[in-house]
Amino acid sequence: MKFVRMLAFVLVLTLGLAMVAMGAYTAYVARLWFRAMKA
Repeated sequence: MKFVRMLAFVLVLTLGLAMVAMGAYTAYVARLWFRAMKA
């Protein structure tokens, strides 16, 4: 049971990190796109 709980924790942690990374990447691309549109 402890192994399953650890596996679930790792999975949630990985998903959370992926979501944060995707959000940061999206914000970075949006900033570049807005800068390109203004120029």
